[in-house]
Amino acid sequence: MCQTLKTDFTRWQAFGPSQGSPIQLSFVVSITGGTEGLDMELLRRRVADLAFWKESMTSVTTSSDEDGTKLNFMLEGLDTSFSEGMMRLMNGQFDETNIDTLMSDVLPDDVTATGSNTKVMNASTSGACMQTLAGATILALINTLITMF
Repeated sequence: MCQTLKTDFTRWQAFGPSQGSPIQLSFVVSITGGTEGLDMELLRRRVADLAFWKESMTSVTTSSDEDGTKLNFMLEGLDTSFSEGMMRLMNGQFDETNIDTLMSDVLPDDVTATGSNTKVMNASTSGACMQTLAGATILALINTLITMF
C-alpha cells in the first residue's frame, strides 16, 4: 500500500493524538562568513518548510562565539508525540553532504552552511535557552550599534 505524505504541518498528525505539553525543537546551523546580508525571513521560512512546520511557530536569531556564527532556529508548539520524529527528519536532511545545498539559495553568496545540531527541549530547558538566545541577540545588537558610531 502506498500512502502520500502531507507536505505541511498536518503530516505530524500521523504520529497520533497529543501526548502532553507543547515542547520546542532547537535547530542550530553553523555558517562561515558574517551576518551581513542574511534574510532572516527567508531563512525562517526555509527551515519551517523543511521541518513541515508552521512559519508562525518558527523563529530565528543569530549568535557568534569562538567557533563562528550560528543561526539559532526555534520551532515551537511541538507535541511530544512527534518531536523526536521531527528531530530525526532534520538531522537526516542536514547531514554534512546536504547542508550547504539545502541552505545555499537562502544564504548570501559569501556565506556557507557548515554544520547543524538539533535537539528537543522541554519547558524547563527551553526557557533557559530562550534567555541565552535573547542575551546573544541583545549583545549582537549592542555590538552593531557600537560599530556604527
